[in-house]
Amino acid sequence: MKKNLAIIVFLSFILLVNVNADWAEYGVAINCDKDSSTFEILPTVESSYPTADVKAPNGFIKLKNATEQHHTCLLGATKIELDIDVYGPQARGMGQGSGVIVINNLKANSNDLISTRTNFNWVVMGEQVLTEVHIKKINGILTLTKCTTDEWDWSPSYGNKKCKTTTLKLESQKKKEADSIVYKIWVWFTNLF
Repeated sequence: MKKNLAIIVFLSFILLVNVNADWAEYGVAINCDKDSSTFEILPTVESSYPTADVKAPNGFIKLKNATEQHHTCLLGATKIELDIDVYGPQARGMGQGSGVIVINNLKANSNDLISTRTNFNWVVMGEQVLTEVHIKKINGILTLTKCTTDEWDWSPSYGNKKCKTTTLKLESQKKKEADSIVYKIWVWFTNLF
């Protein structure tokens, strides 16, 4: 009887030691590519299933857990500025067990692209969340693409992704156009006399 009890206790300890829980940690990676005139913010995920991890592509820098990070990227004369907080996994707070990323501000030449605190790569309870930002400058015109999703299903990509692209005219571009129109009108007007 004592021998059976000893075997049961021994096997119980072995089973308890080998129990693992699933875990995932959300992250973020950025890339400033002056050659292709792009600035990108992409999601990363590290998990207890490495085959399901969302890895940063080559050339991207995975941001460390730290608050009040400031990153800049020059695309020609356009200065992109990112203010971001990256919180590692937390013991308290709804959905914070996997970490939280917050974009505080994203600007191009002091023009707000994202001006309110926006959660990034933080999929909780099926809400649409920002998971990608792509800024590209082509012939002096800036395009901004923002992608959202409502799920990460333990695979190396996100499902149900929706992207929206907008073309941006920065204040400096608007001023040049306005100055050009005023100049053309002035030239036309002076040629009348």
